[in-house]
Amino acid sequence: MRLLLTNDDGIDADGTRELASFLSSRGHEVTVVAPFDNQSGSSAALGITQRTAVRWEDRGTPVAFGGAHCIAIDATPAAAVMLGCAGSVCPRPQAVVAGINHGLNVGRAILHSGTVGAVLTAASLGISAAAISMDDDAPPMWSTAVRIAEATLEALGRAQSRTVVNVNVPALPMDKLRGYRRGVIAAYGRDRPVLDPAGGGALAVGRRPSPVPLDPDSDAGLVSNGFVSVSGLVGIQLSGVDLCADIAGLLA
Repeated sequence: MRLLLTNDDGIDADGTRELASFLSSRGHEVTVVAPFDNQSGSSAALGITQRTAVRWEDRGTPVAFGGAHCIAIDATPAAAVMLGCAGSVCPRPQAVVAGINHGLNVGRAILHSGTVGAVLTAASLGISAAAISMDDDAPPMWSTAVRIAEATLEALGRAQSRTVVNVNVPALPMDKLRGYRRGVIAAYGRDRPVLDPAGGGALAVGRRPSPVPLDPDSDAGLVSNGFVSVSGLVGIQLSGVDLCADIAGLLA
């Protein structure tokens, strides 16, 4: 497949380098378009307001990335996807992968994730995509995550266009995984924005214990029990809700 890889950890992140090298070695045509630096929490923001152009740097085909073409941009993962899918900096991809993010993207806080924002942006442009994240409670097990990513891409290739999945992988060897389950989005993830009273009411992002027991069938619950969680996401689409008459009545 012709693939576009991005992330919100920065182009030099270990997870993206490992994934690019692995997928290139498996015969895929890989282009990495990713931010210069960490853009965690950027969601689907573009980060280019009031700029005349996005600064970018062609880094060639580094051996460490398996010979994948690498382009660093001074913008967010969503902007990287928009540029890549528009054919501005590389051929239009057949699929987009965001990751491998070092740290889970689970619970409703995925709304704020740059990793997830990137794949939802791809779907809005008509391209299927997968967000791949690995638990950071233990040393990273990249060899497991890259194999899960490859299998996910193969499944995406058979799915309808604009399919989006959010995949979270325990930091375990392949033979220690308990299986693969469809994960519902947990009410609470582990890393989430909270008001920090000690910081004068400032908004902080940190790991907080869930105030409710984890649903074992949720994305967070599954990973904590050794399963790979696969959650289907839906991007921008028309809602069936129609409030036009109510709004007109209130304004009359």
